[in-house]
Amino acid sequence: VNFGTWGDSLIAVTSLGYVIAVDPESGAASLVGHQPAAVFTAIAFAADGTLYAADHAAGSVVTIDPIDATMTDVATGLENLASLYRATKRDEKAEMLEQRAARIRAIRR
Repeated sequence: VNFGTWGDSLIAVTSLGYVIAVDPESGAASLVGHQPAAVFTAIAFAADGTLYAADHAAGSVVTIDPIDATMTDVATGLENLASLYRATKRDEKAEMLEQRAARIRAIRR
């Protein structure tokens, strides 16, 4: 699970493709949306509030609308996001990401 803030809410994305809003005052969580094919591995918010996520399964970077979880591709065709770790000599992290994505894909079949 990765968290970031958006407006008055915390936004969480999961490796199972869920986008969740959490009220920091009450702790109440609500489902924003679900992208069943997505395997989110990281999120970041731009200064303008845009939510970016790395989708390991698709090999892409997307923006996610925190209102309805609509995804828009920003970068596609990345062979494998774990390759970014391999390129920076972080093979152990790359291996972990590849194994995690394989397990998730197997569960979804």
